[in-house]
Amino acid sequence: MKRKIGIIIVAAASALLMLSCSKDNGPDYTPAYLNWIVTCKTAQDGKFYLQLDDKTTGLVENVSKPLYNGKQVRALASLTDKGPGPEGYDRLVAINAIDSIRTKALVPTEGDLDDEKFGTAPVEIYRSWLTLVEDDYLNLCFQALWGPYGKVHYINLLTGTDPNDPYVLELRHDSNGDNVDLRTATSLIAFDLRSLPDTQGKTVKITLKYQSFSGEKSINFDYCSGQTSENVENPKLDDVNLSLCIE
Repeated sequence: MKRKIGIIIVAAASALLMLSCSKDNGPDYTPAYLNWIVTCKTAQDGKFYLQLDDKTTGLVENVSKPLYNGKQVRALASLTDKGPGPEGYDRLVAINAIDSIRTKALVPTEGDLDDEKFGTAPVEIYRSWLTLVEDDYLNLCFQALWGPYGKVHYINLLTGTDPNDPYVLELRHDSNGDNVDLRTATSLIAFDLRSLPDTQGKTVKITLKYQSFSGEKSINFDYCSGQTSENVENPKLDDVNLSLCIE
């Protein structure tokens, strides 16, 4: 497999989907470190497998049917490598624990209505191993202000904001009026980039614009359809909350 990326402990209120078992004593409830970011996929024959990076697939040996109702989503996982995979797969893996990341399609801009419809609440984006372009997904580790009552926030990534460049994207955060007893929280979201024009093997720049706590900012990502961008490791980031209500 390409890499085993840094360890992250997910501080989520909801329990992870634990799939590890001991051979003799039933389930093994030893805490699992989620140290892979993967795409959950279903083959045409119904087999559930993971896209471990742009070129490496892993057939899951301990899952009998597709997770997440067969939807293709990004996820954090704790995996055990079982060696070379059967025909059609690079590796055979076992899932010890897995938790899906909110995975969304891109949304077309509505021009002057963007502020009203998609919000203007600020976010900060962490440049960590969790923020990258991989397998035609843009994964973002972000920080925002959240109230304590589980109110839904809406995070969207807009296309078409620059008529001359389809690879200029704008991240929007609608806090849904959640502005009482705020505290800082960090979470993950993934966006499906497959609706962008195919780069035909060329590397282009994705420009991600967003409203930060200190004003407008932008981040650039190298993007080649079906390839992975470089990312910057930040192993100290260990308080990502997947239980926040994000739509």
